[in-house]
Amino acid sequence: MIDQIPSGTTIKAFKDAEVIELSLINLHELIGNSQSFLNLGRIFGQANHRTYLFDNALSPAQKYDYIKNVKPLIVQVFPVKLIASYLKITPETLSRVRANYRIS
Repeated sequence: MIDQIPSGTTIKAFKDAEVIELSLINLHELIGNSQSFLNLGRIFGQANHRTYLFDNALSPAQKYDYIKNVKPLIVQVFPVKLIASYLKITPETLSRVRANYRIS
């Protein structure tokens, strides 16, 4: 959004969801009304960096451990295939990680 280029990422909802769109023009209006929204723009700018670190710096076991700690109910809501896709690992790798996770 900040760079004004189309995203290479597609987000699909697993369940019914309410989606709110925020255009850059609307973000500028919000910032004009309150400087607090300036931080929102900074957060949007950091998203690619955080995603890159998560995708490339963590092992599959570390990714699964992170998900289990931050969103413990995720494994009860989503099928293994979707969790693996989110973690950018194969379902087979996730199955091995989960098997070792239960043992440790």
